[in-house]
Amino acid sequence: MALFLWRKYCMKYKMYTLVDITETGERKGPNKLAVGQQTNWDTLIQVIGLRANPEPGSVTQKEELITDLKFGNSYKGKHKYWIFEFVMPEGSTSISALKDDFNFIPFISGLTETFTSDIDIFITKDSKTCNVIFETID
Repeated sequence: MALFLWRKYCMKYKMYTLVDITETGERKGPNKLAVGQQTNWDTLIQVIGLRANPEPGSVTQKEELITDLKFGNSYKGKHKYWIFEFVMPEGSTSISALKDDFNFIPFISGLTETFTSDIDIFITKDSKTCNVIFETID
């Protein structure tokens, strides 16, 4: 019952990113791909957690045309992207706050992502190079 009441006062969010945020559980060791992916995942959770503790939901990966998504206009064609759904306490954050928090946060590149960037940072506020999008879920 308490969990139901808590969820009643929560907001659901969806994050789309061209950055590989695969959760692997590998934090050290010889598998540099898995360690880099986990590092990006950890960064994601830590940045979202600046305002409140997120309740992680699903993470899905797709590879398809990104024309209908609102990534930067320098990214064309078919790309891999990740969708992360999470829940936050109502009033703890907003789309604007998430964009502010993520803009210019570094990430590990050269994993399984298909886009390239001049600098390895999450970008939320540039119409040309935006690699992270947030939206609310009803």
